[in-house]
Amino acid sequence: MLSSVLNSERAEKVNILIIDTFIKLREILLLNRDMKHQLEKVMNKLDEHDNNILVIFEYLKQLEKSRQEETDFKKRKRIGFRPE
Repeated sequence: MLSSVLNSERAEKVNILIIDTFIKLREILLLNRDMKHQLEKVMNKLDEHDNNILVIFEYLKQLEKSRQEETDFKKRKRIGFRPE
């Protein structure tokens, strides 16, 4: 690289700095990849939780509807003979 062409101490330092920069760049890219993977896992889990919550709300709506129908049935006007 640079230090092999130029035979000076400064060329060696620059060469080392370039190598260190590429190493840090690789570490940052790996860190970003890991963070992206973890973020995707969290998003998938949140989607799953959202679906579960929607199912729970749908069940609660059905339960409320059946209770309302039961209440309406009990409050209906009765016909027929009423003993005193």
